Amino acid sequence: MSQSLPPQFYFQNIGNVTIMDAQNNMLLNNGNPLPLIANTNPIYVYTSFSTSVNPVNIYKDSTYSISETSFTQSTFFYNGYAAVYIDYNRDGVFDPLSEMVTGGVVNTPLQSMSGSFTVPSNAQFGLTGMRVVYEVFGTASSMNPCGSYTQGETEDYLVNIQLPPCNTPPNAGTAIISDTVTCPGYTVFLIDTTHDVLYQNLTHNWQFSTDGINYSDVPGATLDTLTFTVNSNTWFRFRSTCNGGSMGIRTL
Repeated sequence: MSQSLPPQFYFQNIGNVTIMDAQNNMLLNNGNPLPLIANTNPIYVYTSFSTSVNPVNIYKDSTYSISETSFTQSTFFYNGYAAVYIDYNRDGVFDPLSEMVTGGVVNTPLQSMSGSFTVPSNAQFGLTGMRVVYEVFGTASSMNPCGSYTQGETEDYLVNIQLPPCNTPPNAGTAIISDTVTCPGYTVFLIDTTHDVLYQNLTHNWQFSTDGINYSDVPGATLDTLTFTVNSNTWFRFRSTCNGGSMGIRTL
């Protein structure tokens, strides 16, 4: 939804918002701010792109660059301020302090603010809101994700917070066994809680061997712990697999 006001009252607006990842892949490039001066594009108070623009996938503990560029319908550009907020805890409220991810002055000649942010490890998974606020004559102290201003614009987007993809062999951690010497028919307890978990498409499973060379999966043993009844010499290992391919293995 877009809400407009007459140009004579509202003549500077957000023209473009971009997000790029650390490899300079463009994840969001919404709007065209050109020409920066004497632009004839419509002027809006608020615009929601939550349904018309695809959600941007962002990963925990990953860093992104973001920019906001403004245009004016006039032949003169007044300095302002832009700030970006992400609802990391997905409670439906943009916290003006803990969820302002970046901000900066928007002035001539570029009429743009550029910043960066890192998704915190305690961010909640899933779809959540991102808000870009641009205020003409604004300052760092005047910005508020839910405030009011005489000139500027607010735009809403969706981001999808996820675990980062698994691209390298994972760390299988350190496995521990309750007994290294036991009798046939006795039960041993194994645990591995130090393996990688903060990646997408990771799978884990325990394996056993009776010769220390050829290993087989323990059926259904995909948790961090394993209880196993030993009837002969037995070797164990914990296997972490990335995307069904590269592996990390910890052998006992």
